[in-house]
Amino acid sequence: MLIKALSPRQVSGSSLPVEALAEAEQKAKEYSRQAMRAHRAWQADLSAKLRLKNAALDALPKFLQPAAREPDLSPFPLNRNVWTATPPPEQTAVGAQKRERKARSHNIGTKRR
Repeated sequence: MLIKALSPRQVSGSSLPVEALAEAEQKAKEYSRQAMRAHRAWQADLSAKLRLKNAALDALPKFLQPAAREPDLSPFPLNRNVWTATPPPEQTAVGAQKRERKARSHNIGTKRR
């Protein structure tokens, strides 16, 4: 059964008109050109960044270059803070303080722990 699936089949002629096929071919070629243009731009950007990185490493004093060229493979800490562009709203901090005071005052005098 697998061999039968891999064997070539006869394909009948296309039911699309020749003009539609030509238009589709032109669109495919234009898409390919744009995709390659974007890919080349991405490659050029990456090459420029690598060139600048190597130039910066070469500009370091000789005794610092070996340490700077070693990759940092240490994992990120799992409990790192996520910094934001703005501080949290004061209402959030005030609300948290009120809830904390309320929770502490509620447990005073109870034997639950």
